[in-house]
Order: sequence, then C-alpha cells, then structure tokens
Amino acid sequence: MCAPIGRFGKSEDRSAVVLLTLLAVAACAGSRPAALPFPVPAMADGPLEIRVVYPPPQLRGMAVRNGATFTANSSYTMPAVDSVFLFGSVGRGDASLTVNGRPVDVYPTGAWLAWLPRPEGAGATAHFHLTAWTDSDTARATFTTAVVQPFSPPPDTLWIDPTAFAPAGELWVRPGEGYRLSARASAGAVVRVILRDGDTLNFQQASPRSSRAGSQVVGAGAGATHTQELARPEGSRYVAWHVGSFGPDPGHVMSPTRRPPADDSSWVTLEVIRQADTARSRWPLRVGIVDSARPPLAL
Repeated sequence: MCAPIGRFGKSEDRSAVVLLTLLAVAACAGSRPAALPFPVPAMADGPLEIRVVYPPPQLRGMAVRNGATFTANSSYTMPAVDSVFLFGSVGRGDASLTVNGRPVDVYPTGAWLAWLPRPEGAGATAHFHLTAWTDSDTARATFTTAVVQPFSPPPDTLWIDPTAFAPAGELWVRPGEGYRLSARASAGAVVRVILRDGDTLNFQQASPRSSRAGSQVVGAGAGATHTQELARPEGSRYVAWHVGSFGPDPGHVMSPTRRPPADDSSWVTLEVIRQADTARSRWPLRVGIVDSARPPLAL
C-alpha cells in the first residue's frame, strides 16, 4: 500500500524531495494489481435465427427461419465499391454460416461479420444468400439491397459524375476545422463550387495517387483485403479544401433537420466549365459547425 510523502521544512534539501517522490511513484506503480483478463463471453444457445443488423433492414430486429427474403432500409444504397460488409447474428455460438457460399466466422455470442466481394452481376439490387446451420437445425435467408448504378458519361459533352461526390450526406465539424472535397468530372475543365454566400471555391485536378485516397485496406500483411472504387469512366477527379459550413444547415448533430428539396437555393452548386460549355450539379452535402461552448453529449 502506498503511503503519502511527508512535508519537508524549508531547510531540507530539495533533491531529497525529488528522489523520495520518484521512489514513491515507482513503488505505487509496482504495487498496482495486474490487469484482469477480458472475460470470455458465454456461448449463445438460443434458437437458430438469421438476423442482419447492417446494412439496416426495413424491419429492425427481423429474424428469419423459413427462407424468406428481406430488404435493406430504403435510405441505404450499397456504394460503388468492389467489397462490402454485412454483420448480424444467428442466435447460437455453435452455428456455422455462409453468405453467398463463402464461410463466415460465427463468434460465441452468435454474432458474425462478413467481408465479401460485391455480388457479380448486381444490377439495381444486390442479393446475399445466407445459410446457417447446426447439427440439428438449418436456417436460410436472402437479404437484398439497392446498389449505386455506375455512371455512363454522355459522349462528346461535358459531364459530372453524380455518384462520386465526397463527402455527401450530413457532416459536423468543429470551428476552424477543414475537410477535403472531391468530385469527378470531364478532364481538362475548370471546376468550382458556388457557396451559399456567393463566394466561389476553385478545385484542382488530383494527381493519380491522391485520386486513390478513398481506397482502404482491411487487415494486415499478405492477407489484407483491399477495397477500392469500381472502374469509373475516363475523366478526372478534382479536389479542394474547405473550412466552414457547406450547403443547407443540417441542424443539431443529435437531431438533424429534414433535407430541403433539391431546388432549394441553399444547396451548393458544382460548376464544370470547358471553353463555351458549362455543366452544373447540386452537391448533396450539408456541413454544420458544432458549438464548442455547448458540445453534444450522449449517454
């Protein structure tokens, strides 16, 4: 047990105070109990039921035992990448699982996470066939989700890829915090956005290396899984750095406001200009500034 260090009089050597303090700290550190091992979860032994938690299904908590098909929430669309992930539960820790014929690990809690190639031939909808089984039971389900459709640029005219805006949706940043904007459009053009206050922000053509900045690596070593954007039409990626709000106000981070209609004047417009031609598109992004004096809290 650690004891407090007594006070020294003014005539005591200061070096003695420092030495005793260091010794006391070392003794306290050495007397701390060893970290407890992480508890091993109990083996789940409930009914065999296939649940998908992500992508979010239309009916939350829906479990399937009879081979039915259920779909993702209408607000979710699978991005245009070559690998995707799903996770959920099968209710039992001793079950086996395959998704589209590929084995997926099931953990003692019955939870699973599948990292899969995007289904081949996926059109407007991707299908994931799940089969879970034990020695005495089998469950099957098919999960479907909408898929971002590849963009085909019109021939011999200026274009903007509407599927390549990054970021998109809602974003909240701290005061003074910047963020990278990225868009894809015809090569050799002048690209800019017109902000809400009428100012313009010019974009630069990204280098081939920086245009792959959206690629990610899952895992490590030789077995790492790479996910990257699917092949896109010939063109260029343009980037810019921006600080401050962007587009309509998304409201409070804990209770975002409804998105205004597409023709609302508060949306930011992307302009692509080449010679006498101009193409414009709404940037589907709302960026809000978090009040540093009243940061959001969650329990």
